[in-house]
Amino acid sequence: MKSYIKKPLPVQAQKLTPENRDELLEHGQASHGGMLITTPHGTTFCPFGDYIVKGTAGETYPVSAKTFEAIYDQVD
Repeated sequence: MKSYIKKPLPVQAQKLTPENRDELLEHGQASHGGMLITTPHGTTFCPFGDYIVKGTAGETYPVSAKTFEAIYDQVD
């Protein structure tokens, strides 16, 4: 089998906290313990502490903090 490396694609993201949830409501609606995020595949729950990511095509989706922090480095 051949080896591959993921291409670096910049994304915008914000870690969801109780303090910044109101700033992120354009991506979904408030829910107990986090937010309901509208994704291309339907509505998904994003708990506090996880990241809301805006992809290269403008799509929004939640990513667990563990996964996000293993894959992404902040550039600005």
